[in-house]
Amino acid sequence: MPRMNMVQALNSAMDVMLGRDARVVILGEDVGYFGGVFRVTDGLQRKYGEHRVLDTPIAEGGIIATAIGMGVNGLKPVAEIQFADYIYPGFEDPVVFFEPKRLYNGPFDGDPHKPAVPWSAHPRGEVPDGHYAVPIGRAEVVREGQDLTILTYGTMVHVAEAAVRTTAVDAEIIDVRTMSPLDTDTLCTSVCRTGRCVVVHEATRFSGYGAELVATVQEQCFWNLEAPVKRVAGWDTPYPHAFEWEYFPGQARIAAAIKEVMEAR
Repeated sequence: MPRMNMVQALNSAMDVMLGRDARVVILGEDVGYFGGVFRVTDGLQRKYGEHRVLDTPIAEGGIIATAIGMGVNGLKPVAEIQFADYIYPGFEDPVVFFEPKRLYNGPFDGDPHKPAVPWSAHPRGEVPDGHYAVPIGRAEVVREGQDLTILTYGTMVHVAEAAVRTTAVDAEIIDVRTMSPLDTDTLCTSVCRTGRCVVVHEATRFSGYGAELVATVQEQCFWNLEAPVKRVAGWDTPYPHAFEWEYFPGQARIAAAIKEVMEAR
């Protein structure tokens, strides 16, 4: 299989579907002529034309509303909102797919001082050539283990893997992947087997998605738990750009949580 970074894989997926199905269209700010801020749609308008890859006004609510109308009328629109900060006016679209910008060109293990690792040097950089599908609503066990379960997603999957390597704990790591629908069977089967759980995400701790994961584990795995579930998350403050790495839930914080849960009685 060819090796791609995330930008290339996303571009390839859209290229394949535009070629396979004339109902597929892409719309968003600067996705056409410029190929997107991150070049995810680079070359697609030149290949498929302005009627298939459309540049839109700066109006996120209008982009999503137009996409919904297209879908209702038989098209298969891909609405591109390139910065999560601007997604709020469009939250009424049926499916929201978030791409972690930190992972665009390679995995990130949480250490900002290390050289970047490209996807070409990582096993998960292999992407099937041509059409393939990843099921919605199914989590992935990215590391098998017996001592403890880590539930996470996005960038934090790689940070959690790096953190586990610094410990002597045989932790199982599950990439939630889809927040809704949530694959509770995979999550809870693992937690019930290991009896211990750490939840990791970048968002603020209070009202973060990790609270939903903890509630699910509490409801379905209570009698199997050997220790309270521990959350590792961002701090409950506005995002502090000047103190990004103090805010970021890095390897040390994850490793400390693993130790705490393993030592709990």
